[in-house]
Amino acid sequence: MTRIERDDDLYRRILDYYYVAAENRISSAAFMGRKGKVDPEVSVYLARLSDPKAVLRAGTPKQRLASLKAAVPFDLGLSVRPMPEDDFPGHCVITGFSTNWKEQCARLAERCTLVDLPIADE
Repeated sequence: MTRIERDDDLYRRILDYYYVAAENRISSAAFMGRKGKVDPEVSVYLARLSDPKAVLRAGTPKQRLASLKAAVPFDLGLSVRPMPEDDFPGHCVITGFSTNWKEQCARLAERCTLVDLPIADE
């Protein structure tokens, strides 16, 4: 089983409009489930086992790629658990959200940076 270290980078596909260009920030909604509900398993990709272009291509049109250190969810009391998929051995999930999950999503988003790749094609 792959061990995820604090220094590891994690990729997260986000919808284009979750990146607020005017403020150079990522919305906390990028880590929430549908309709602003808690997502018990937030999908991410361990960068050292993932091709960022392949991760982005596998998503839906108009997505971007964000990156954060694994230390961020760890410091929020969350877990990052490997959940490999056939085409993506670096696939993982962030789990362990508490009753304070909206705040946890906001902190995750605050610490994300946009990966310099073109937006996924339509």
